[in-house]
Amino acid sequence: MKQGKVSIEFKILPDGHIQGLKYGSSSGDQALDRAAYGGIADSNPFSPLPTEFKGSYLALRFNFFYYPQASDPKAPDETSSLNPRPPINLAHSSDGVVPPKVLFAPSPQYTKRARLAKEEGTVVLSVLVNERGQAKEIKVMKSLSEDLDKKAIEVVKKKWAFKPATKDGKAVAATMQVEVAFKLD
Repeated sequence: MKQGKVSIEFKILPDGHIQGLKYGSSSGDQALDRAAYGGIADSNPFSPLPTEFKGSYLALRFNFFYYPQASDPKAPDETSSLNPRPPINLAHSSDGVVPPKVLFAPSPQYTKRARLAKEEGTVVLSVLVNERGQAKEIKVMKSLSEDLDKKAIEVVKKKWAFKPATKDGKAVAATMQVEVAFKLD
């Protein structure tokens, strides 16, 4: 439950690769700084930039806020309305909690490779559904293949709709598992 703020600066090249990754500011805690830096470094490469982007790179600064105070003037806007507690893990605590629900779940797209291989099955994902019903942190619990896992994450993050969990009638962040089925027609 350490508190701190870390700023990381970097460039994303048109092909999605990271360049010039560096600290903009430190939290003063090496563990927090390394976690923030590693979160970006481990994401290399990002998705390629849109073809409409005509620059040579996109410069970004990510600010990481570890357990920010609502009164912190530099905290992200959304933290002022959120309680900085960890999300509810429904596997461990369900006292008074109504779990999140999937409201809309379109099918994922197949990759060319998986279609030619006639690959079918189910990817199981762990999904953090935030207070607004958005899928945030997504982890693969049961994999099919790297490309289909990516398609499963993509469809859940961009197209699925969720009703957030509630505790005592108030929306809360909670983790749930979902299954994304890949079935050829």
